[in-house]
Amino acid sequence: MPKVTVAMPVFNDAKYLKSAIGSILAQSFQDFELLVIDDGSTDESPAILDSYTDKRMKVIRLPQNKGRPYARNIALDNATGEYLAWMDGDDISHPQRLEKQVAFLDAHSQVDICGCALQRFHEQKGILRYPRTPEQIRAEIIWDSMIPNPVACMRLERVRKAHMRYDEELLRAEDYGFWIDALLGARLQAINMPDVLYQWRYFHRSTNVMYHALAARHVLKYLDLPHDPHHATVHTVFSCTSYEGLEPSIDAYEVINWINEVYHTVLRSNLVTIQPFLARTHIKVEKYLAWQPLSKSLLQYYHSSPLGKTHSSSRICTMVALRKLRKKIYH
Repeated sequence: MPKVTVAMPVFNDAKYLKSAIGSILAQSFQDFELLVIDDGSTDESPAILDSYTDKRMKVIRLPQNKGRPYARNIALDNATGEYLAWMDGDDISHPQRLEKQVAFLDAHSQVDICGCALQRFHEQKGILRYPRTPEQIRAEIIWDSMIPNPVACMRLERVRKAHMRYDEELLRAEDYGFWIDALLGARLQAINMPDVLYQWRYFHRSTNVMYHALAARHVLKYLDLPHDPHHATVHTVFSCTSYEGLEPSIDAYEVINWINEVYHTVLRSNLVTIQPFLARTHIKVEKYLAWQPLSKSLLQYYHSSPLGKTHSSSRICTMVALRKLRKKIYH
């Protein structure tokens, strides 16, 4: 049995596939199997996969495209390693990625999932860093996925014991839904290493927000909040505001009322620790307000709310001003 199963779902990734596979076969840590799930590719991917003779590489071919969640579940079912490490067919792993993640998990038996920082390239550049501690990651997943799925390495036995699966209804948000179930449902422990061990090929997709709203309904179920499409959209408008330009299609006062409802629910529950939740939520508020045609009445409305009273007024004014300036420069 290999120490690690590196699972790589592939669908029409021929343009980048050799680089992705090469980055795994060149790992400093060699006790692994590379399990490729060819999800009905119609390009040159099957021929590229056939060209490899490395015995550590196994290919499962699906006769037609079934989607990422289905392919990931096939990998979960067929992995044989102690650890399962994800890898995307268009990305690149650092040569020491597996070595460092395996060493960390071997040394920290209480940790179930290990991520790291990413180097974004292609359509956007920059380093993406994620919250480090289990408490931060669990609290912040209320708003967004805090575990980078392409570089996650996890204890397979504990994932299977918790009956974890990727939800096929979440489409391209299947990873976010999986981590929500792992952290809020199964109560697994996750960390993110500070090391940059992965190059993530970034493509902007206008449908990302739609997928996020699907996963947001998953979060709201755990919080026992309304999880209909409208409330999921309100949740997403707040959590996904970014310099990619999410249209403010929901009234700002409704958004403020909603995040206060989420805050009250988190206070009453024992799902997450309140301080890291507040820290991330304050940052999200500053980011959201920086995208609004900010009025004195809106700011006063927020400051008079229960969540607003936990937020330094001087900090929010300063940060909103800085973000508005950055937004202006960006555009």
